[in-house]
Amino acid sequence: MPTTAEPEAPVNAASLLSLAQKAGARGLYLESTDWAQAALKVCPESDVALRAQINGLLATHHWRLGNAEVAMRAGTQALALYERLADLPGQSTTLCAMCMACNQIGLYNQALTYAFRALKAAQQVADRRLECWALNRVGVTYDDLGDHSSARRYLDQAVALARDLGGREELFGALNNLARCELMLAGESPTPPGEIPSEPTQQALTRARQLCEGNLAQARSWAHPHMETIALGNLADVQVLAGDLRGAEQTLRHYREAARLHGYQLVELTATFQLAKLDSRQGRPAAAVQALEELLSNLVEAEFGGLLMEVTQALYQGHKQLGQLAPALAHLERFSGLEREQLKRRADEQARVLVSQMEVDQARQETERARLDAELQRLRAHRLEEEQRSLLAHAANLGREAREDPLTGLGNRRLLDESLPGLLNLARSDRTPLALVMMDVDHFKRVNDDHGHAIGDLVLARLARLLMASTRTSDLLARIGGEEFIAVLVGTPIDLAGDICERLRQMVEHHPWQEISPGLKVTISLGLVEVSDPVETTRLLALADKALYTAKHMGRNRVVRSV
Repeated sequence: MPTTAEPEAPVNAASLLSLAQKAGARGLYLESTDWAQAALKVCPESDVALRAQINGLLATHHWRLGNAEVAMRAGTQALALYERLADLPGQSTTLCAMCMACNQIGLYNQALTYAFRALKAAQQVADRRLECWALNRVGVTYDDLGDHSSARRYLDQAVALARDLGGREELFGALNNLARCELMLAGESPTPPGEIPSEPTQQALTRARQLCEGNLAQARSWAHPHMETIALGNLADVQVLAGDLRGAEQTLRHYREAARLHGYQLVELTATFQLAKLDSRQGRPAAAVQALEELLSNLVEAEFGGLLMEVTQALYQGHKQLGQLAPALAHLERFSGLEREQLKRRADEQARVLVSQMEVDQARQETERARLDAELQRLRAHRLEEEQRSLLAHAANLGREAREDPLTGLGNRRLLDESLPGLLNLARSDRTPLALVMMDVDHFKRVNDDHGHAIGDLVLARLARLLMASTRTSDLLARIGGEEFIAVLVGTPIDLAGDICERLRQMVEHHPWQEISPGLKVTISLGLVEVSDPVETTRLLALADKALYTAKHMGRNRVVRSV
């Protein structure tokens, strides 16, 4: 429990939650999560509404602290409780937090699903404040996906709604993320030293700077340390892109000091790293290397792996620039190792989150099964034979064994044949996009011949895990042959589907397969088809198969769209 407690601190859950909420409103998220955790310990299991609020707050503040996996666990608990209560506002708030947590660990498609669910829940109850936050989260996720035009559209809507509402946090959040979007747009076409930025780049930089400076002034007027720190970091990024290195240095020093004062350790270390990079850009490579070496000694790999990688890479470049080849090589080798480790940690973190979601879904199914069994007993007592048979059939349908591939855990051909026609009809009736991807492993026979069938089975299972990590729970995944897979991307436009396929292809190509078997390399080919006009399932599969054949014919390890 935080040390800032009053002499006679309350011990009931509601009072502890109130303290957590007050700390969070001041941007003191570490203190807030401590109070909330204390509240959860004393909150009765029977108080579903209060436990939902506590878990929801933990989810929101843990993602703000960078603890994505913890945030997802708390969010999953909160969402289940809010669903029991049929509390749509609570669901919307929690889904927004889960969206941001998924963004932090690269589960962007899952994040987008959560964001749109949050938006739908907010609109169902006509809560404009929640709608503003949900629009914000949709925009942020599109920005992370690289779709900056869609991001700007949703963020502009969030800004307009926030201004209309007059909510300071809503307005700050929307403007901050809009500034980030403009910054990303400006960074897409970096200006070479000594040249004048293009007009679109200059416009994006000007708008980003105005937004950042306005947000910084507002945060300071509200005495909100977390908002001030965010605004300072964004302003420094704008100044660097605009070539205002002296201004950026001054801003970064304020940024670092604000982070130090309020316990934002990762932000403080990041600011130190950015200052060192400024030394290098301003022709002081020796000073940059010295600062980076000092920073390296303060980093703990388990907590700050991403920053550790960036610092190590910068040290390699700095030593190389100074002609110090031995330390440069040492840092390059360490960077390569860290990069492999980070990919593995990210994949493991994503897998843990997805497994946790699957376990929750399974628990919900078990709860539903128990409810149906109880209802069945009631019907037996009243001799309602027809309804009894209906519930028995429904309960039997909950079993997935006949529709699941035992090796990969994905659906099988039977599940595809049963589900695809319904998905096609639903997409046509709702006028929503749908894409189908057929893929298989390149030279899989060679994998079996060179490494053995046991390794081949491990490759298929690992590929299935990568496929699940790249898609949403609403998508249909199936293994339909030896090394052949199908993914039906529900509600996914063809361009976004193409991006998903390309990211999956790269993820497979760069996965550390040698950990399974020395010398093992795996790539996949993918055939992508868009469902636009009414089409039979056999025709759709034939088009996808043809696109896959084209990908193979063109040299494998590529994505081909059906024309």
